[in-house]
Amino acid sequence: LTSIKDNTFKGCANLRSVDLTPDNLCHIGFNAFRGCSSLEEINLGDKIESIYDYAFYECIKLRSVHLNSNVLEIIGKMAFYHCESLEELNVGSAIKEIEYRAFDSCIKLTNITIPQSCKANRIFDSKPIKDDDEKYIPYTLEPISESIQPIKGISVIPVRKDIVTKD
Repeated sequence: LTSIKDNTFKGCANLRSVDLTPDNLCHIGFNAFRGCSSLEEINLGDKIESIYDYAFYECIKLRSVHLNSNVLEIIGKMAFYHCESLEELNVGSAIKEIEYRAFDSCIKLTNITIPQSCKANRIFDSKPIKDDDEKYIPYTLEPISESIQPIKGISVIPVRKDIVTKD
């Protein structure tokens, strides 16, 4: 098994956890787990190179993604869209690109580690976190230093392309 094909588990409402740790699994396909509304945890192996567009789209209970990969290069557009229970993610040091709105509407995501060399443009939702909250999730993460540290509290810092803030 080298990949989870497009639409493989799409809409599997009763799927709760997945362990994808075979040594040769490299790709998570387009819409692979889209709409798996009960999926809470997924363990991806250490050879994952790509997570394609919409792979975990609307997995609203997904809270834990174990990415052990040092070869993950790309997270596709809207890959984790509306994963509203997702709180933390380390994408590894090999990541080259995180595409548009990959983490849009991940309202609990407060800690993400992204290396300086990664192209990550408009990966978050730009709307207020809550109607009564004036805090915004940043559109773009720009490099701030030679080795970027985990960005904590991203849901509480406004970041524009011309202004970069870190705790």
